[in-house]
Amino acid sequence: FLLTHQQANGEYICHLDGDDYWLDNKLQEQIKYLDMHSDCNIIWTRAQIIDITTGESYCDRLSNISNKRFYQNDLIELGSVATHSSKMYRNLNIKLTGYNFEIIDHFADIMQLKNGYGIVHKDILSCYRLNTFGISSVQKHKHKELLESYVKYFFYEFPKCKPKLISRILFNMLINIKGGKSIVSQSNELIFSPYILHGLYYLIKSIGLRMKLKLKK
Repeated sequence: FLLTHQQANGEYICHLDGDDYWLDNKLQEQIKYLDMHSDCNIIWTRAQIIDITTGESYCDRLSNISNKRFYQNDLIELGSVATHSSKMYRNLNIKLTGYNFEIIDHFADIMQLKNGYGIVHKDILSCYRLNTFGISSVQKHKHKELLESYVKYFFYEFPKCKPKLISRILFNMLINIKGGKSIVSQSNELIFSPYILHGLYYLIKSIGLRMKLKLKK
């Protein structure tokens, strides 16, 4: 991930996974928006989801959040807001090295919103292929561990976001309970803090938006 993006040196940079693809005018629409909004650092697009296992094709569920501005603290709280293959971002030469954990797209998104906002374009301009090769249980476990490392990092490095991070941990616990999965994780220890009540407040406040983002694919 880092090697690919470090070699890109244009004004705007895009990412496309090998099994996904873009639709007509995707790049033009994103460039036009970034040119007109100098304080926007990332623009995603809505996506058509294609499940090649079942043959089902459907639109994402992001229509109600398109054109909503997301700031750094929003992504710290909510996690990802759109498919990574739909992303275009402003090349700000933000340092993504020197951390004691692996960097993936979610961490990069947050760091790239330090002095700007991100937005989801209202039009479906990307196609995301679901279950193309499948993800091994080892990969899923590693991805979960990375996300938990990020939560702990942001908890201590972004103290103003502590209540929102607590709400994120609580929400993930609820989703795991609903899915019959284990709620044990290395970040659970953080909920036993003075920010638990504020975390519950933000969880209740954002539950509707969280469910929309959870169902984006």
